[in-house]
Amino acid sequence: MKALKLIGLALIAPIALIGVYSRILQSHANESQKIFDDRCNNVNPILIKYKQAYLDMVNLMKTDPQPKSEPILNLYNQYLGGIRAYLPLEKSWLEKQRVFVNRWDFQTFEPKYMKDLATAQTDMYQAYFNHAKSIIDIADNQATHSATVEKDNLYIASDRYFKLRDEAIKIVDWRKFLWKMPPVNCPEKNLNIPETGGALENTPDSPSPIPELVPNIPNG
Repeated sequence: MKALKLIGLALIAPIALIGVYSRILQSHANESQKIFDDRCNNVNPILIKYKQAYLDMVNLMKTDPQPKSEPILNLYNQYLGGIRAYLPLEKSWLEKQRVFVNRWDFQTFEPKYMKDLATAQTDMYQAYFNHAKSIIDIADNQATHSATVEKDNLYIASDRYFKLRDEAIKIVDWRKFLWKMPPVNCPEKNLNIPETGGALENTPDSPSPIPELVPNIPNG
């Protein structure tokens, strides 16, 4: 009888442990999605808005013969004002993300590829912050390094994140069956961040180019 109990315990224990592990992974997925929804609904719209103001300003510069015209200056002020509004929101979100990613249970129970992906995502949005901050530093004449360098770092961090994401999708792992991706609670429009790289390349030369407004203005 004792032997049967031991056998039964040996059979039940792994199932119970897998059940607990499943609940932990699902809890992480739910919390991760909640943090991202917060970003998508509260940070991304401001990020998108200031980048769109930059693109609108550059497009207007291609046709407006007066680089310091009122419409261009208005867009320029919207651009910088948007960055200033974005920076504290991004900083706050990054703090939340880091607390979650560095928490002992996440570091203990998540597969390595998920931990690497979460770190890469955090690094990518930190690079967004650093690039935006470098633009404001230039505008405030407090620049200590090149915004172009921060733009390059953003491209590197973004490429790494999407590379790891694509690799993670392809990984065959039994742990993926222990949790389900929660529904996204964010409109799709908030997921599409405009690409501003190279936006100044086709802007015609002018006796009073945009760098007079902001020295060495980088691509938004």
